[in-house]
Amino acid sequence: MQTFNEAGTDWRTKELLAKNLGNYVTLFDLDIVYREFLPMFFKFCEERVAKVSEAAATALAPILLKFSEDVQQQRSILKIIKNNFRSGNNATFKRRQLFVIMCGEVMNQTKDLFEEHLKHDMLSLVNDKVPNVRMALARALKSHFRQLDAKFINDRLVNQAISVLKKDKSFDVRDQVAEI
Repeated sequence: MQTFNEAGTDWRTKELLAKNLGNYVTLFDLDIVYREFLPMFFKFCEERVAKVSEAAATALAPILLKFSEDVQQQRSILKIIKNNFRSGNNATFKRRQLFVIMCGEVMNQTKDLFEEHLKHDMLSLVNDKVPNVRMALARALKSHFRQLDAKFINDRLVNQAISVLKKDKSFDVRDQVAEI
């Protein structure tokens, strides 16, 4: 946190720290992750420079995995994420985009956790009023389809979301899912 605060307006240093946040989480014990890295994750996600906040958003998956033995704490973190980034009063379009990035990483790293806690919330953004949010969703789905996960490819809700995105009024959104 000290390095982040000392970086001031040097977003490149902040971005470097944010990109490695998920790696740092794996190196330390649960207590340190909870006391130090979890607040850092939220602070990085609040950064006004998109490159920093987007890099930090990818750390949610390693954080949730770290708390896999403490299901109650894991659920608390997920509740905060959903409330602050998906549906709460503060869920701006930037935060919804970050939510999609977070979900995409969870989807890639721990499918069961994604299926149980995030899938419906993420896919419900298929009709978001902001094209950039829908485009982030389309990118996440396209990225996951490239992994050729049969369970995911045959998922009815995922296929419905892709069908809606393929008919989106924005060319950029449609273009992301055109090959799926």
